[in-house]
Amino acid sequence: RTSGLLFGPDSFLFKKISRGAYGSISMTTIRLLLVASVSSYMLVALAGLTGIAIAPGRVHRLLPLVVVGSVFVLHIAAFTSSRHRLPIIALLIPYAAYAITHWREIPGGLRGRRWFVPAVILVWFLALCLPYFFSDAVSLWARGTYVNPWRP
Repeated sequence: RTSGLLFGPDSFLFKKISRGAYGSISMTTIRLLLVASVSSYMLVALAGLTGIAIAPGRVHRLLPLVVVGSVFVLHIAAFTSSRHRLPIIALLIPYAAYAITHWREIPGGLRGRRWFVPAVILVWFLALCLPYFFSDAVSLWARGTYVNPWRP
């Protein structure tokens, strides 16, 4: 559960909106923010994973996995709250930029085993991380607030 919450597209912005930190915000604005934040998170994650797969050299491909993996293991071992997010998007942005600027290398770069780890991570994200955010996303869309805005 913690890993699903830790890597999901949740945002402190929605926590603050749900708690009334910004006053009254229209449902249209909340819905636009929800769509923009989740879609940008997904696009950066997808492009970043692609960038990791096509990155030249094994060290460049292993760096984000070692950083995220070690922080993740420490995070789970310490039972830290999922509200202390990993800077996953900040780590993926350079790889996303690489994938976008080297888009012609993607078909050749995904040959062999290079695609396997990013594909497993993507399936894990879609199967575990998104479902934990789904009920909050539906609640934000319908009511403009989290199901439980005061949860940690």
